[in-house]
Order: sequence, then structure tokens, then C-alpha cells
Amino acid sequence: AWQANEPNFAPMMWLLIVFVAVACASVDGSKPINVTAVSFHFPSFDAPISPFVSQQQLEALYDDLLRPSYNKNMPPVPRSGGAINVGVGVNFVKLKSFDVVSGTLTLVVHLRLCWRDDRLQFNSQKAFRSSWNSPADRIVLNSNLVWNPDVVFLNEVDGRQFRHDGAPLLLTDDRFLEKTGVNVLWQRPLEIETKCRADLSMFPFDSQSCELRIGSWATSRQYLQLEPQQLYTENNIHTQEFNMTDVEVKKAIVQGNVSLEYFDQVVFSLQFQRFAHYHVIHFILPMLTVTMMAIGTMWMGRDHVGPRVNAGMKMVLAVLTVSFITARQRPPVGVDIWLDKFQTHCFLLTVVSVAEGMMVDFIGDTKWCAYCLSVSVLDRLGRVVVVSAAWAVVEWDFSSVSWELEQRGRQTDGITEESSDLLISFVQGVLYLLAAFAASSIASLFYELLVFARKWRSHQNAHQHQELPTTVGKAVV
Repeated sequence: AWQANEPNFAPMMWLLIVFVAVACASVDGSKPINVTAVSFHFPSFDAPISPFVSQQQLEALYDDLLRPSYNKNMPPVPRSGGAINVGVGVNFVKLKSFDVVSGTLTLVVHLRLCWRDDRLQFNSQKAFRSSWNSPADRIVLNSNLVWNPDVVFLNEVDGRQFRHDGAPLLLTDDRFLEKTGVNVLWQRPLEIETKCRADLSMFPFDSQSCELRIGSWATSRQYLQLEPQQLYTENNIHTQEFNMTDVEVKKAIVQGNVSLEYFDQVVFSLQFQRFAHYHVIHFILPMLTVTMMAIGTMWMGRDHVGPRVNAGMKMVLAVLTVSFITARQRPPVGVDIWLDKFQTHCFLLTVVSVAEGMMVDFIGDTKWCAYCLSVSVLDRLGRVVVVSAAWAVVEWDFSSVSWELEQRGRQTDGITEESSDLLISFVQGVLYLLAAFAASSIASLFYELLVFARKWRSHQNAHQHQELPTTVGKAVV
């Protein structure tokens, strides 16, 4: 019960109920309440207009194009006669893998084909009573319903592309045909695995070149001719190991292996470059550092021969350990690669450094010649020989990959390798250090040779003075 001193809300409640009922009765259940909320808005350009006017007109066009007289197993013959021209293009989407040992390259691509089929020609003005002015005005057809060329990747290894996937194709009107010369557009997404023989002589700074050969499987160029089209690549086509740096396309005419017919081929040449970051950081820099430390043990004096040989042997074991670790990452191929040569040179320099200390200690203990070169002179001579050999080996090893290292230090498709800059700087520092050591050792060697020459001359003079009285006494007698 409403009290007398409180306002009466009952009439307001009844009015609200009647308003909601009237609003619900006026709503059409077949349409959404807020039409603008579910419609598409194109603020920057005009809204697209569908080229289709009515369902009956579209079905009538399909029935006319795919009439019973259309034979999809027979190729279209141009009105002027001659061979069919098929445009070939490729969109490179993803580089999945590159197995350099087995020589296989796996890519995800979109194969784009276009050709002219006069049997599928139609006039949009007659079919829909409106002209198609937009490049997007096209009809979608199932590729299994019409003829399509037997154009495939010829160097594929698994043959998966022969399993027809029924990818839809696009059919254009006669205005597009007049302008471009084609009225059928077909783009197929494919994952292909092709052959590619890798050259690993510069591993891990190697660059590989592979080819994709696209052509007709059975139709010679007498009946079907290919025309290369523009290619497209997504950004950063790469894996964790390789990066695709360049693509070139050309047309080739080859003779069949069985028949004497000639076939058109569209050849895409792909350039790949290996990322050397992993090998530089984990293998090359540590091994080069250990080798330089082993060479540095030669500057320990003869009074510390034990620690000198002990430190050198540890460096040899360290080089062997790094070699054993890298054996798992080395591709199992039957050719000499750059990394094998580099590891062999580092091992030889380390062993020679240790052997030089052992030889100097052996000569010093045996006192092999009282009037010959001193042990310190021989030690300095050994340093000069080993350091000079080390400088020549490092310069020889890294001069062959200097261009590749500089390229990896630059930005390539948004991917940079800072380890390349680090390796270049480290190698330059090593070369300067070896040159300084060689110069100081040569200067010290010249000084020791001068001292030895003076001692030898004074020794010869003293020996002549000792023999002079004996000779005079014999003459007197």
C-alpha cells in the first residue's frame, strides 16, 4: 500500500510497460535491431558494389559457360590458331627448410597461371545489364570444371602437385580479356620440395644457388608456350639457418629427354645465404682465442719450461675439445670445407708452439755446441718463425671469406648479424697483434745476433793471439 505522504509511482510504471510493448511489437524479427552496427564502413573510399545483380542472371551465366558442349579435357584453341600462351608467376611465401646434405629445398609458394579460353568468354553488360569497371569484378569457378594447363614444378622430388587440390580460379569478362589478353586467372598454394645441390666448400660462410623449373609436363611448345610474369616475395623469406637474398627469372627452351620435341620452361634462380652467427660465436672465436694463447706461451722464459709446456698442452687439448664439439654440427659431406681447414690450421699452430718450447729446453740441456748460437737466440728465432706462420695462416683463412663477412655485417632484409662485425674486428686485432709480436721478436733476434757476432769475433781474436807465440817460437828454432 502506498502511503499518503509518498509519491505515487504506479502510473509511471504502467506507462513504461506500455511503451516497451509497443516498441517490441514494431520490431521486424527478420532484421537485426542495429543495422549500422553489423554493416561494413569504408571511410577512406567508396563502398564496393557487387557485380552480381540477381541470382537468376548468375545461374544463367554459369549454365551458358559450362554448357554440355564444353569439354574440359580439350585445350582451348585460339581464334587465330597457334599455340596457347600461359603466363607463369610465383609468389614466395615461406622457406620451410633447406637440407644441404640430402640436397632438398622445401618452399611454400603460390603458383600463378593465366591464359585465354574463348569458350569461357562473356559480356558483363549482357549478362548482368551493367558493365564491370572494377578490376575486382570476377567470377569464381572450381578449377575441376574447366580446362587447366599441365604446368608443374619439373624438379620437384615427391610429385605432390599432381594430386589436384581443386583450388578455385577466377573468370573475367571480355573487357578484361581485351585489355590483358587473358580471361582465366588461377593461383594455387603449394608446398614443394625440389632438388638443390649445395656447395659447402665455404661452410659456414657459404652461399647457395637453387633453381625452380616450371614447365609443361607433357605439352610441347608447339601447342603451349609459357610467358614469365612478375614475381612476389614476402618479407624475410628465411629459416633459422638460411636467408633468401635474391630471385631472378628467365625463360628457357629445352629438348625433351624421350622425344625430340622442345618445351618451354620458366626458371627461377634463388640465392640463399647462411647465417654464420652460431658457428662464429661457439666455434671460430673460441678456437682462434685458444690458438693465440698457445702462441703466447712461447714468451714464457726458459726458467719456466714446465709451466710453459703444461700451459701449451692444455691449449692443445682445448683445441681438440672444440673440434670434437663441432663435429656434430659439421655437415657429413665428402668434401673439404672451410671450417675443417681452419680447425686443422689452429691445431697445427698450437702443436708447433708447444714443440718449440720443448725443442728449446732440449737444446739448452744438452749444450749441443759451445761456439754456436745461444739458446736465447734459437728461442727468439723459433718465435719469429711460428708467429710469421700464424700471421700468414690467419690472413689466408679469412681473406677467402672477407667479402662474405662484410656482407653479413650489413643489414639484409631486416636481419643483421652482429657476430660478423665482431669476427672481422677480432681477426684484424689478431693480425695486428701477431705483426707486433713478429716485429718485436725480429728486433730482439737481430740484437742477439749482433751480441753473438761480437762475442764470436772477440773469441776468434783471442784464439789468434794464443796461437801467435807458438808460431814465432817455431820460426826461431
